[in-house]
Amino acid sequence: MKQIEKLASRCPFAENAKSRIITGVSKKEMKKHIKEWNDEFEVIVMIPNKTWFGFYNWCIRSMVWMSKKDLIAVPDSQNNFILLQRLSHLVEASDDLMKNTDYYEKLGQNDLKMVHYRKSLTGAE
Repeated sequence: MKQIEKLASRCPFAENAKSRIITGVSKKEMKKHIKEWNDEFEVIVMIPNKTWFGFYNWCIRSMVWMSKKDLIAVPDSQNNFILLQRLSHLVEASDDLMKNTDYYEKLGQNDLKMVHYRKSLTGAE
């Protein structure tokens, strides 16, 4: 849990967001959280259970249908977690960071492409 908190502190949005951490999440549980999303939290950090090996690809493939619910699951395979949050809030925070900080200057081209792709899912780009 300390590692997740440390990683969150590097992101200006996640650092101050009302959040919840859930461990041992299966794909079935993830779908339940998406279906029952109620804005109680700004972001839910989900740590996949050890048997959900394809969580990264599932999140990427699910972006389009989740965007219709204004949700996005951002996977981090290196640190083994998923951020579930409102797509519109993530895009708004990304836009603000891009305009007012150097946060995105440290990212590679693939990461920047994903930021623009997520924005395109909102119809804004």
